Amino acid sequence: MTQGDGVGFALATATAKPELVKGIIAVEQPPNALQGIAIAKLKDIPILAVTPEASTNSAAHLNITDALSKAGAKGVHLPLAIRNVLGNGPFMMMEKNNREALQPILSWLEGAYPATAPTPGVDPARNVDNTAVKLADQGSFWVGIRRKQMDYGTIPLGQMHVPNI
Repeated sequence: MTQGDGVGFALATATAKPELVKGIIAVEQPPNALQGIAIAKLKDIPILAVTPEASTNSAAHLNITDALSKAGAKGVHLPLAIRNVLGNGPFMMMEKNNREALQPILSWLEGAYPATAPTPGVDPARNVDNTAVKLADQGSFWVGIRRKQMDYGTIPLGQMHVPNI
């Protein structure tokens, strides 16, 4: 799962080592996200392009998923507004309704990756009640976001990405 300009890194990684990438969730990707990307190498990788309601790039997101589909890739466009998640901007993970914004993404993940038999020795019911812990199990998460009041408004401050290695 990546956001903004980080989408380019996810796509570049997927084209260089497609066997290591299970899927990409691209939140608020820039209009030029596919520039220089060999789209044909993405054909076996599910890609979800998430568009918050207040996005300035919504038309570009649709164009990106169309280009992926035409190249045989599994591109899906998810405008959050059609799932009744309203008011979000490009940093939906830091907004008050971030859990509501996450639910359509988790639903897509469940559809793209059907449940498999539990791994022996691992509790199959772990983390069933906490979205944050579910995300931590996915590979990484964000912590330490504070809001700081500035003259021009409130900004996020001090976030840290924690990879689950």
